[in-house]
Amino acid sequence: MKFRCALFALGLLMSSSVFAGFEEGLNAYEQNDYQKALQEWRPLAEQGDAASQYKLGYMYAYGRGVARDAAKAVKWYIKAAEQGNAEAQFNLGSWFDLGLGGVKDAAKAVHWYTKAAEQGDTLTQLYLASMYADGRGVAKDASKAVQWYTKAAEQGEADAQLKLGVMYSDGRGVLQNDVTAVRFISQAAKKNSASALYRLAWMYEHERGVEHDLVLAHVYYNLASAAGSEDGPLARTRISEQLSPAQLREAQAVAEAWKVGTPLPTKSRTGLARAQPEKVAAAKPSKPMKECQPPAGKLLRYSDNCQNGDCVRTFENGCSKRFQAPYCFDPMQNRWTWKPEGC
Repeated sequence: MKFRCALFALGLLMSSSVFAGFEEGLNAYEQNDYQKALQEWRPLAEQGDAASQYKLGYMYAYGRGVARDAAKAVKWYIKAAEQGNAEAQFNLGSWFDLGLGGVKDAAKAVHWYTKAAEQGDTLTQLYLASMYADGRGVAKDASKAVQWYTKAAEQGEADAQLKLGVMYSDGRGVLQNDVTAVRFISQAAKKNSASALYRLAWMYEHERGVEHDLVLAHVYYNLASAAGSEDGPLARTRISEQLSPAQLREAQAVAEAWKVGTPLPTKSRTGLARAQPEKVAAAKPSKPMKECQPPAGKLLRYSDNCQNGDCVRTFENGCSKRFQAPYCFDPMQNRWTWKPEGC
């Protein structure tokens, strides 16, 4: 019994010693004394302390106090990740996802992202969802993308809330539901996400999950523009041309009054009424649209003319049809955009 107590006491002493050494290294690191941090963390890492192994890997990855060394960074990241360190698992996933150090392996990225995501790491859940949505390193699976977007969205991750809302709006991996789409997109918009504000404006403009309200459409295109949306100013101008002076004044006042993080406006005083079409005397019935049926064995060439997702496709035989383009994330431009050819 005395022997067991002695072992327990020794274990507590060693644990407190490791903690003290790690904290000293952390204090040194925060003061940019990287050599002191290395002196504290290296012995602990070699003894198997996961947090110190992660920190050592990070220092090799970014050249803090040592020369950059991708191989040593991965070595220490793996040691920490195999012990369940979520930060190391995320960094390893990013390392293989982005090809840092010249090693790009999407399947390994998914492996390590999954480890960290299962521990509840929000950013990793977002990245893993994108891997499933795009089919990178894993078979494309919209339902699993929705699953991981949901987990991240429930923890308040704005990008996940937006992307989950778009999935509901487009009916990808989940039953299509515009009301649910608006709920998630609004959560991201409340955090001043430019893409979410733009999408919310589009929902009000096109009566998707909300009442048709051009005043609120203008409000959110205006807020999206202020938040950095490149497409916002043009859309705002388009809506301005459809508003009366009173409606425009209300829209500008509502936008100026809103503060980030406060409840979003959901109704306007003057924007619910639709513009009445002008009466045309003796209007002739329009000609039926020419059917777009290509001859057997031949595909018709076509051109698309789109404005904020509202597209008209014109075929070489003269026929045309109107359709709604899906709203997709473009990794090359690192932003959401309308894609008539699909996501």
